[in-house]
Amino acid sequence: ELLGLSHRRSWQEVIGSRPHMIDETAADSEYRKRKRYEVHDRIAVIDVRGLLVNSEDSWSSYSSTLYRDIDEDVQAAVSDEAIDGILLRIDSPGGEAENSFETAGRIVEAGKVKPVWSIAENSAYSAGYLMASSGSRIYVTPYSGGVGSIGVYSLHLDYSVALEQAGIKP
Repeated sequence: ELLGLSHRRSWQEVIGSRPHMIDETAADSEYRKRKRYEVHDRIAVIDVRGLLVNSEDSWSSYSSTLYRDIDEDVQAAVSDEAIDGILLRIDSPGGEAENSFETAGRIVEAGKVKPVWSIAENSAYSAGYLMASSGSRIYVTPYSGGVGSIGVYSLHLDYSVALEQAGIKP
């Protein structure tokens, strides 16, 4: 034991010299699932990037984060005794409405157990801003950062005929 850490056995020690005979349950017990969040000074930093979606198939050609992953990471950080607080690191234009308010509600509940803060590194719009506003504080990158527009739908109107009739050429 070094610095209070127990020795982690190598894969050779776990499976022996015959890897094709691996016992999956024995190997799984040796290696824990990796946390998706970083930890800095006992603060879990959870990335909320790209479009916020419910399924990996929803927007496969875009960078995205699943609501399920946000929720799982927040819940894991809340139950981790080595974590004192949670920082949501957000860069998102928003995403699907379904499950956005449910996820935000669970973040609010997590904030009753451990402090939750948000930083909009570049943008936190629509559902991204909803996630950010679920924390007790929101920090925005100076000058270029932006937040806002929860639940806003955009509509494009074609005024070209009206402009033409008014003699205005864009």
